[in-house]
Amino acid sequence: MPSPPPPNHLIIVCGHAIWLGGPANGWDESEWLIEPYKKGETPTFIAHIKAGLEELAKDDRAVLMFSGYYNLALANEFFGFVPSSSANRIFLEERALDSYYNILFSLIHYWRVHPQHAWPERITLVSHAFKRNRLVDGHCAAIFGLIPSQLELEKR
Repeated sequence: MPSPPPPNHLIIVCGHAIWLGGPANGWDESEWLIEPYKKGETPTFIAHIKAGLEELAKDDRAVLMFSGYYNLALANEFFGFVPSSSANRIFLEERALDSYYNILFSLIHYWRVHPQHAWPERITLVSHAFKRNRLVDGHCAAIFGLIPSQLELEKR
């Protein structure tokens, strides 16, 4: 049986808070370590997790990098989007403290796990819509040396 094609699509879910664990599996805000100004946003964080998992389920050549949130996704059995057999395509980046490092450290992790395919052909970022300009025009441009007009962007 031929081996599956190598990954070429990196999906990054940018973490914005820390789930501490608990019986509500993230649905109770008291289970989160968050800044006061982020109160009420925990359903959005869960929506980001689901969006990343949904993207992974649509693409056999994708890998998913949770910059945070991995334990929450696992505790919720990947919200039914992907079978546990796909867990080998889901990774945790645990060093980032801001959105620039969510992207940079996720790319480095991808490179370490897939050195024979050093850089993905495609990257999907899952984060807040209001961070789009900073993520794309700032961070991606700085990391890749890209001019934002050269990027193919999809809005959701």
